[in-house]
Amino acid sequence: MSTTTGRRRFMTRSVKAAIAAWMAVLARGAADPASGFFGLFGKKKEGLQPGPDGSLKLNLKDEPYRDILEPGGAIKLSVQGHKRPLIIIRTAEQGVVALSSMCTHMGCEVDLPAEGYIDCPCHDSHFDLSGKAQSGPAKEPLQRFPSTVDIKENVVTISGLIGD
Repeated sequence: MSTTTGRRRFMTRSVKAAIAAWMAVLARGAADPASGFFGLFGKKKEGLQPGPDGSLKLNLKDEPYRDILEPGGAIKLSVQGHKRPLIIIRTAEQGVVALSSMCTHMGCEVDLPAEGYIDCPCHDSHFDLSGKAQSGPAKEPLQRFPSTVDIKENVVTISGLIGD
């Protein structure tokens, strides 16, 4: 077998493998268009579904939300239509803050608060508990969503969740 035939066979097989891989990606997108290209584009389907008015009600007695039953607690919460989870922080008996966990610098997911700050692990931006940029390359605050606490019912309501 000549080296030309060997190279030609190698190139043919390589092109066929690349086409097969690309077809698999396209098939996945056709089966679940919301997932987009490897899930990088489009909106997530997982997570809580906001009501028609764009709000969520969280019963703080339910297991996933017990960490925000008391002031100082924080959780991440996946919401349909949002690429990154929300961060819900119980700031006081009657206070709660709901923020996007998407850093305003490059879109990385920020961490839960620690020692009074929210940190972005990608480029070392720091935000206070209200979402305001404190240091690092991020200059804009984290997106904030209106939120309230009904202390009698132990329910947190988060509004404005239509779209990212």
